[in-house]
Amino acid sequence: MLIDFTLNELLFIDDELTAYDSHSEEIVTMRMPNANPATIGAHLETIRKIGGAILEAFDRKTNVSVDLEFYEVLIIRELARSTKTMGDETVGLNLKRKVYQALQRIEAEEMIPLELSYDNGEEIIMDKTAIQEKMTAFQEEQNNARNKNTRKNKTSNKS
Repeated sequence: MLIDFTLNELLFIDDELTAYDSHSEEIVTMRMPNANPATIGAHLETIRKIGGAILEAFDRKTNVSVDLEFYEVLIIRELARSTKTMGDETVGLNLKRKVYQALQRIEAEEMIPLELSYDNGEEIIMDKTAIQEKMTAFQEEQNNARNKNTRKNKTSNKS
């Protein structure tokens, strides 16, 4: 699934991931000493994809498309917080929107129901309508955040 990312989005994803070696009999986590404890473990291949995309985004100074597997899209969903910003960019909301758009495309292409299981045993089944409702809600949040930033910038420019 190709998803287009900005450099800030890629940097945010990279900051929130920690690598683990899935080929080892033991899960070996390579967490930096001061890393956020809420980081999510990802296969080394995922780390390589994101790292390569970061380098490409730096070199090209433009957005970069990354070909992600279904599980990688779900990883991004888990780490993207809708309140996270980098500079003026609302990377959290942008990532949420892109994730739900990707999930809609995957479902449309493969015609599969989306079942998500969480550590607490809760299972959520999302159909196309539920995903669309989530998308609409996140788009509204994003628009509200943009409007709030626009008003804040206008107010600070008048000062």
